[in-house]
Amino acid sequence: MQKTIYIFIAFLLCMATSATAQDERLTANFQVQGRHGTKGTPAVYPTSYAVFKTVKKAKDVMDKLQAAIITDGYPGGPEYDNALVKYNVRFKRAKANGTFNVRAYPGQCVLVYVNEQSFQIFEIKDGKTDYNEVVEFKMDGMHTLDNVNVDGNRKKMHIPFIVDGGDDDGVNMAVHISFDLPEGITGKDTRVFVQPMAIDCQTEDTVNYVTPLVYAGRRYHRLQDRRMNFDFYKNEPEVIAQGFVKGRPLLDGQSLHVDTIVMYKKKDPNKDYKIFCDILVEDYTHSYMRLNTVGSCNKRKMFKFLNLKGVSADMPLEEFRIDAEETMRAVPRDLKLNFVVGKSELTADSLNDVRLEMLIKEMKEYGEQLMRVEIEAYSSPDGGYEKNLKLAQDRGRVAMNLVMRGLGRADVTKGLKTRVYTWDEVAAELENKGKKELADSVREIIASGAKYPIVKVGELQGFTDHILPVLESMRSMRCVYKYEQMHIMNSDEVLDYYAKNKKKLIAGDKSVNLSDGDYYNLFASVKDSLEQDTITMLAYRHMVSQPNYEKLKFSQYVANRMAIMQLRQGHPSTETLAAFVDTTSNRVTEAYLGNNREARERVQMNRRQILINHILAYYQLEKRDSASRLLQFWFPTATDKEVVALRNYVNFKKNFLKYYSGKLSAEEAAEYKKTEEFVLNSSVSNRAVLYTEGRQFMGKSDAECREQIMKLADSDAKKWYLLAILEADKEAKRNVTDKNYIPLYLALFYKSFTIDPALRLTYFTDGQVSDSLRDKYKYRKRDIPKYNELLDEFLGKGKPADYEEELSGDDLDEDTDVKDKNVEQ
Repeated sequence: MQKTIYIFIAFLLCMATSATAQDERLTANFQVQGRHGTKGTPAVYPTSYAVFKTVKKAKDVMDKLQAAIITDGYPGGPEYDNALVKYNVRFKRAKANGTFNVRAYPGQCVLVYVNEQSFQIFEIKDGKTDYNEVVEFKMDGMHTLDNVNVDGNRKKMHIPFIVDGGDDDGVNMAVHISFDLPEGITGKDTRVFVQPMAIDCQTEDTVNYVTPLVYAGRRYHRLQDRRMNFDFYKNEPEVIAQGFVKGRPLLDGQSLHVDTIVMYKKKDPNKDYKIFCDILVEDYTHSYMRLNTVGSCNKRKMFKFLNLKGVSADMPLEEFRIDAEETMRAVPRDLKLNFVVGKSELTADSLNDVRLEMLIKEMKEYGEQLMRVEIEAYSSPDGGYEKNLKLAQDRGRVAMNLVMRGLGRADVTKGLKTRVYTWDEVAAELENKGKKELADSVREIIASGAKYPIVKVGELQGFTDHILPVLESMRSMRCVYKYEQMHIMNSDEVLDYYAKNKKKLIAGDKSVNLSDGDYYNLFASVKDSLEQDTITMLAYRHMVSQPNYEKLKFSQYVANRMAIMQLRQGHPSTETLAAFVDTTSNRVTEAYLGNNREARERVQMNRRQILINHILAYYQLEKRDSASRLLQFWFPTATDKEVVALRNYVNFKKNFLKYYSGKLSAEEAAEYKKTEEFVLNSSVSNRAVLYTEGRQFMGKSDAECREQIMKLADSDAKKWYLLAILEADKEAKRNVTDKNYIPLYLALFYKSFTIDPALRLTYFTDGQVSDSLRDKYKYRKRDIPKYNELLDEFLGKGKPADYEEELSGDDLDEDTDVKDKNVEQ
């Protein structure tokens, strides 16, 4: 029995020791580059790695793999694949930048395989976590770039290679890839392998390998019945078969021009991706030329400016009729009472009585309309904070008592506000008055931690003339009384009030305000579209500032107007209508027109127009899964005009890129054309927007785009933004060497920003302007005067000599046709 207990205790101790044992593995961070020979420039190449428990094991596997490659005559052959299986080798792909991490014990090792050309072993050393390594492409029996007969001129040859940011419809990306391989680079015994890869713009991780493009010579295609694909550690030859470009054989003595669109279905519709593209030029045994470049994270999002008139759903204003109300007005008055220094006792000054009498008489004139009296008492910082605060409070109470005594039995509420100014505020006020040196001196005294700053400040030259007046102005008192304006403004009066106080209303000045009914009258009276947008913005801000605004029926109308305006301007938000949407119910409600007033004024959830605009906001934000789910949830079988229009728009967005990429059946294509015509004809601006932003796909010339753009009103920010896009196309082809040169397209963008400031943010993420052009010509505030000069010239006040020809419709730079519609999914 005793022996059993000992064994059990030993077992427990063993378990405890095991449980507390720490993982002694290290995290080794690798950054691997490759180079040709000892003098080559290190660069990032496709890299794979495997972890082995000993250096001996890794070296043995490396020898076997090298022997298999020599037997096959090229990497990735059958002997190589057999060796991977036989020796249980599991290679992992490093990131596109050549980095990877492994967890291993000291003494283990990592076998790295770089660019199909070189194996290298790295032992994990105790205490070493970072391995920044360069692998040289020199191995016995292997074909490397050094073995290829390439003349010196070809090695230095510059080959233009373009991968743009692409067109993004929220689900798919269509990326333009273009390059030219000159005569002599390829031939009938060669293959060109183009491998696009999707990279997460935020994390820089490679997330997908897009189906490659493979161009091969006829002899190569016949004799080489099996070659490795890009991910050559997997036996998937069908990937190459999918990417094989038929009808484009490589021929001796001919160049290869590739200008194509590659489609990528985004892994996550809510994320942004860029395309990294690798090109390998190969013969039967090795790669002898490599090109790579990366696209931009800026995308061409073609649908952001579409006018959804005919799709978005208005609500009839008459249904939300609301009477104007009495509004509260606030009247501030300085209360200049003189107190004994340091006390809350009024001086024996007749002016005190006169000022109080005038103020009380003014307030009494409002009678029962007088609602509230507030006293604001302030103190300067020259003294202890607690003492000054108490002094301000005591003086405020004295003033309040005097005012209330004068008002007699007036039924009003009252309030007292007090504060003590700081020395920093004193310094700031001095600086505002142009006394910066004096202000800096005050700041230095405060920073020194002086116990009684007023003593040091009082010694400054200029104290009496400049500092003392500031302190005295801070020892102020103000009375603010508020009264209810009983007069209800009619339509003409509210228009006049709005015109006079528009700037204050926009600035949020609390001294001016309008009631719900006043905004109703404005909506009913104002017809100008720009003024309607301003009123919508003000009314929305007014409604949501009220407690439980979602219970006010008029709020629903205002929010719906706001949502439509946001959709039209390209700034949608799913929050705007969220308060009037119940996602737990699939019931769609209509307007209630009964006789019961309380029922008529009740806010109804899930109004048809609200739901349609809410779904549109999701679509415009490219949240398509949510939008499709809501459309099916609320309108599974609806056939009314508004829902049919919504479905047409949805199908248009979903199929635009597929249609112009040849990915739709004949029946689907015919149906798509109907939806496209619907969108184009639903608004004057839509044709201009779609022609310009989709010009590469639709094959629209500069002249066709301009013709539609010039139909837009000068007050429409989209007009100038779209013209700027076309000008940027022209600028990309000009070779200007003048360092002081400022292109016209920046001035046109600036013009659009002055009308719609939110477009400035759109510009900085819009792939319609290439990264190279952005780097060459930066948008800068200091150049605004020059932008205005260029705009004057553009608008005819000194128009450039060559611009009349450009506006005439002559398309001298038409180059938007996609030459090779070889689109890969």
